[in-house]
Amino acid sequence: FVTNDLLQNQLSLAACCKRRLGYEMEKGVGAEVEVYSYQEVARYLALDVKMTWLLWRNVWDRITKLHLRNVFGLEMDLLKPLMEMEQTGTLVDVEALKVLRAEIEQGEIDATADAYKAAGRKFKVSSPAEKVELLFTPAGRNLKPKILTPKNQEPATSEDALKAHPNDPLCKALLEIATLTKLRSTYVIPYLGGDVTRTTAGKEKTTKRKSLLVNGRAHTNFKSTGAATGRLSSSNPNLQNIPARGTYGKRIRDMFMADPGCKIVQADYGQIEPRIIAALAKDPIMTNAFLEGTDIYTAIADPMGLDRPAGKLLILAMSYGVGPDKISNELGVTQKRAKEILDEFEDAYPALTTYKNKVIEEAMRRKPVPFVRTILGRRRLLPDLTSTEFGLRARAKRQAFNAVIQGSAADVIKLAMIRAHQMIPDESKMLLTVHDEILILSPEQHVPDTVVALREAMEDVVLPGIDVPLVAEVKVANRWGETK
Repeated sequence: FVTNDLLQNQLSLAACCKRRLGYEMEKGVGAEVEVYSYQEVARYLALDVKMTWLLWRNVWDRITKLHLRNVFGLEMDLLKPLMEMEQTGTLVDVEALKVLRAEIEQGEIDATADAYKAAGRKFKVSSPAEKVELLFTPAGRNLKPKILTPKNQEPATSEDALKAHPNDPLCKALLEIATLTKLRSTYVIPYLGGDVTRTTAGKEKTTKRKSLLVNGRAHTNFKSTGAATGRLSSSNPNLQNIPARGTYGKRIRDMFMADPGCKIVQADYGQIEPRIIAALAKDPIMTNAFLEGTDIYTAIADPMGLDRPAGKLLILAMSYGVGPDKISNELGVTQKRAKEILDEFEDAYPALTTYKNKVIEEAMRRKPVPFVRTILGRRRLLPDLTSTEFGLRARAKRQAFNAVIQGSAADVIKLAMIRAHQMIPDESKMLLTVHDEILILSPEQHVPDTVVALREAMEDVVLPGIDVPLVAEVKVANRWGETK
């Protein structure tokens, strides 16, 4: 029941104590606990526990009043699986990672050369001002900007802004540089150590990072409050942003491997968000497709004379608020045709549009701040739903529907994780979760039982209103990448 700004920077113990209890927490002992006396450490730990307990007493009545006890119970039950995953860690192939680092660094050099060639000169690839000049001014390529910065309404140079010009060689090169730089800084340097350069307010700062590996294992940090929709997030590394396409995504996943004598048992939900959309909207066509085991994207696309990728894109458009620009770029059609396709989709599936409008209208009527709820009652506050500024209001409407669908999918996967933790053999350990998938480390002799337990844990989740089957695809491999 927090807004986005609270999620970003106001959920620390100190911030919560100040906001809820009017108490200023003393500075903690920090990471180097060994430099403090026993009395100082003991006092800090006692204070930490006491203030956490007082906070719980402070917010419990509010949790009950806002009908959030189910959500609270879910998050508390999830702590055991999360702690097990963090403590177990995943074995990393360091030698293969070193090879990948060399390839990424060479790729950055090659992509930078391509960018210089396309621009006709050298320039600072990390400088937004130089990129704007080269891309969007008459002195440069004079492209028409399709995305503007929210604050100043100037041409943006974000990845989405560059993707809006898929055929421009400079945009292609800059996107490749951004992808490789992100891979190196997120998945290579944290494990091997090295220099990290960040640009803030136009100034570059380079810092040296130590390897985060402990005895060759990566211990990712999972956060239940890291995403406004209720999805889990992770850091060091951020596993949620591994590229879904291309060779690098698989290469990075291949770095995570099973221990000797063990296998990785991986399972992910098939088309979980379309299933939730179909169930909540009570769309007969989509529901029948799921009940009959038909591929949903093909079932959507065929009657409209489109192919499967187009059907998948239309579902994403419904869930995430994708507009004609994205449809046009992805399908290679004009924006006029993209708008026609979206209109045809809404006409063909009126139940989806009706449900989406209902979600937004009900949220706007809620006082004092508009909010939406997931299946289990998780709330997301959306004050901009009543904003007088069109852009903010339109964005909040997209967030409202997405929060219900993606948040309900998060409810499902969290319940599945709790069930899996209870049902798999004691000898098997939970390793990772990324979006809609769960990875288990299982000794080879326990793999068959782990497969059965994991599938049952995921497919037999029961939630109100979800009357379409939940399907989990289970695979067994030596490396995470082999399951893709």
